[in-house]
Amino acid sequence: MTTPIFEISQTFTFDAAHTLPIEGNRPEYFRTHGHSFTCEVAMQGTRVAAKGWVIDLGLMKSVLHDVRDGLDHRMLNEVEGLSTPTLENIAEWVAQTTHCLLRAHVFENASLKVHRVTVMRTTIGETCVYHPTDLADLAA
Repeated sequence: MTTPIFEISQTFTFDAAHTLPIEGNRPEYFRTHGHSFTCEVAMQGTRVAAKGWVIDLGLMKSVLHDVRDGLDHRMLNEVEGLSTPTLENIAEWVAQTTHCLLRAHVFENASLKVHRVTVMRTTIGETCVYHPTDLADLAA
């Protein structure tokens, strides 16, 4: 019998400003402007038999609160690691920051990892889905 793999996710929102002064961009990208973002972080792993869960959702909520705090009502260009705050770079930053914060905890389940990060600007219909391939399993 194979071990089932589960995906557990939580969503948070944040508001932030940025500018994208990249040569060749449209003029409005050079101006400081803001967006409302929705971010979903999905964890993947096996269920811990003694607890019946993949990850303590309270722990996940606490970690994502700290991730959100690093982005909410900030100038994203000034956040370390986000000098060019595209949707792709924001998604990668969220994945790496979530991973780093979770590394401070011990996990019993095999192959627990940050599986997917989705960053959306729903008011303008834009979405980026990131599947990190370079982050180690958290249970390792």
